[in-house]
Amino acid sequence: MVSDDGFKRQLSPLEVPWKWHQAITALTPAPGVKPPRVMVCGPKGTGKSTLARLMVNRLLTANASPNGLIDRVFLLDLDPGQPEYSPPGQLSLVVLQQPNFGPPFSHPITDITSSVRTARAHALGSTSPKEDPDHFLRCAIDLMTEFDHSLPWSPLVINTPGWVVGTGGDILVQLIKKLDVTEICYTKDDEKPQIIQALTQAAGTKPIRLLPSQQSCAVAPRSAAELRDMQTLSYFHQGSIRAGHLHWDSSPLTHKKPYVVGYGERNSAILGVACYGDWPGADYLSTLLDGSLVSIVKTYDGEVATNWPDDASPPPPLQLTIARAQNSDIPYVCPSAAGFVPSLDPMISHTIGQALIRGIDTVNKTFHVLTPVPAATLASLDPAKTVLVKGTDTAPGWAYMEEVAWRNSREGDLDAGGEVEGSTGKQPWLQEIGPGGRGAGAAPLRTRRFRGVERG
Repeated sequence: MVSDDGFKRQLSPLEVPWKWHQAITALTPAPGVKPPRVMVCGPKGTGKSTLARLMVNRLLTANASPNGLIDRVFLLDLDPGQPEYSPPGQLSLVVLQQPNFGPPFSHPITDITSSVRTARAHALGSTSPKEDPDHFLRCAIDLMTEFDHSLPWSPLVINTPGWVVGTGGDILVQLIKKLDVTEICYTKDDEKPQIIQALTQAAGTKPIRLLPSQQSCAVAPRSAAELRDMQTLSYFHQGSIRAGHLHWDSSPLTHKKPYVVGYGERNSAILGVACYGDWPGADYLSTLLDGSLVSIVKTYDGEVATNWPDDASPPPPLQLTIARAQNSDIPYVCPSAAGFVPSLDPMISHTIGQALIRGIDTVNKTFHVLTPVPAATLASLDPAKTVLVKGTDTAPGWAYMEEVAWRNSREGDLDAGGEVEGSTGKQPWLQEIGPGGRGAGAAPLRTRRFRGVERG
């Protein structure tokens, strides 16, 4: 069976195991009974995210509330590598009011839609919790606390990372112990039976349901890295809402006017830049940030935070040591004695979106920034409490290639495999690597990072 598009791509039916049907049907809460809080976990490739999506859809269409429908369902998305709605590298508590029938790149989170919104989010700075497991757990607990303080009588589905061995298994055990859930669904993999015993012990009296993995004869057409790129691309190309549906702007990001964000002492719109992971050194900040993705994080004093547990003391005020790079004057959060920049406390900070720094004007001391975050939201930020977080993720190569691909598509210069060929002049972060057996005049392009100079 093939689709009717020009590529004649094969269509594969969604095969749902019978035990999945039983688990999904059992979620429907009876009137007056506390709605379920289900944690979905399992190794990658077992259908974990599909199961979580089906559970959310079932809860949204269940005949449980007085008007016949549950009006909203919360999704606690703890999978930074393959999130359902948020850009990669982010943990989010998402409020859903409509069923989901598409892949993640078809519905990026946006402030212009009413059926999906982010209640709270945190920048992890990585697509895996392995970079900072403690920070990952603190973020997860904070998001769960936010749910408890918002609408605890709403259904909740928790999607977890597909990393279940070694440190990943330890993280999953801690999530089960620390998050107040009513049931755990584990999509098992026969090759990793040892984790099941550890999860059962951690669950205690919480019921754990072992489910078969999703069987599919289709080969995944895209790798996990490609899907992350597609989701990030979709996020940055959001357009307008027409007839209740999100539309995208297909023009290259180079055609969009950037926001000009000052960072000098007299015109600074930010407190500083926090570089998670290995500290590159202040002299390399401008090279590292130019052309990179950053998270826009709003911080606030502990005294005004509202989401700490009732039996806990308020968190201390945010204390960051800020310095400025001598060669660029960019303000940055100083690393600790161990050589790492401290992660922002999730109890007194939250992420409002991602941005792409498309250029740095070191003369006027400004960043040129692209972001789908609405201008009104950006204008409401307090410069003294706004931090740009640079994570350890790979560079957005798709963004560097857009302009060349757009020009070549108009000239018919894409090769049979859809690769970009030819030269259209000097492009930032790109270099020609020679014909490589592709024929005379065909110069393939690849992304190049950290070799160029600052662009003023």
